[in-house]
Formats: sequence, C-alpha cells, structure tokens
Amino acid sequence: MKKILALLCMGVASGAWAAPTIKAITEDIVHTKFATVQAVSSHGGMADKLKVKNTIVFPVNGAEPTSNVFLSHVIEADDRVLVLFSEYGGTACPATYHWVLLNATQFAVTDPFGTCSELSRIEIQGDHVVITIPEYRTKLRSGKTKQYRHKLLAKPTH
Repeated sequence: MKKILALLCMGVASGAWAAPTIKAITEDIVHTKFATVQAVSSHGGMADKLKVKNTIVFPVNGAEPTSNVFLSHVIEADDRVLVLFSEYGGTACPATYHWVLLNATQFAVTDPFGTCSELSRIEIQGDHVVITIPEYRTKLRSGKTKQYRHKLLAKPTH
C-alpha cells in the first residue's frame, strides 16, 4: 500500500481539482469514468470476486474466495476514482474493507482495513477520504471508533 500512496498525483501540478463526491452503490456493478467495477459470483450464489476491466482483482493472486464481496461507495474526482468494497467473512469478523483505486490507465486494490464492524461512516475531509468505524464489538454511536484515512491524491499502480 505504501507504493500506492507514494506516487505523484496526476493533475495536481496544473491545479485541476474538482470537489469529489461520494455516492452509495446499490448494485453489484458500478460504471465509473475509467472502468467498470463488478462484484461477481464464482458459483452462482452471492458475489465473492471483484472484477475491474474484466480482470479478477479480488481475491488477490488467484486465491479461492473465502468471503462475500459487496460494493459500497464510489468517489469520483477529476483524474481518479476510488471504489470502496467490503468483504464479509463470517461472525467472528463480519467485515473488512478495501479500496479500488482507478485512473485513466491504471488500477490497484489496497490491503484490507477495518475493525471487523460492518457499520461505517464515510466523508471527505480536505484531501482525504475518512472512514469512521466502531471499535471491535462496539456500536457506531458509542463514540469508540477508529478512523481510516486515504489520501485522495494517491495514484494507482497497476
């Protein structure tokens, strides 16, 4: 993930920046300006794989799926798109999250993050997208939360 965050952003030098928007995804597919991202099933049941540009990107390295995959939110900026997806794997740790990072020529999937909670709040704070998730085995309203920040100016590497 460090190499994903360490690369320079396209469009920043020119000052091109439009306020990104967050949209909830209600289907197993989202068409972005750079690529189609789709949650698909390997066995005809619930979605357990993620495709970007017709390439399976999750699970990584051709591993067998062990959890269900759900598209959550898409954030579109001028020259990049972030798609948040969750991986549901059981009762001990119901959910972890990943980003799919896209631009006109590349895409990448981040390492998993989260506290095993399937409840979250997502917002944009400056040049970061922030996901607030309750600490393990607490409720979002309890105030015991963990924040995950992803810089919107990061560029994909794939």
